[in-house]
Amino acid sequence: MIKCNRDQVKRLQKKLQRERDPVVRQRIQMILLREDGKTQPKIAELMGVSLSTVNRALRCCTSSRASPDGAW
Repeated sequence: MIKCNRDQVKRLQKKLQRERDPVVRQRIQMILLREDGKTQPKIAELMGVSLSTVNRALRCCTSSRASPDGAW
């Protein structure tokens, strides 16, 4: 799992406040929870989604073509 640096986490937090798209907001929240040390099963529980949804979202966001702040 790729970790974000402090600057990236701050940018994600700001983007979360501005973002209107619920899918993008959900992905950002999952990334921030992962950065906070939560496990994927715990993230799924907290967000009320399946573990596979969390796995997909985090895998998408950590691929070599994606940036954690949603600028794909």
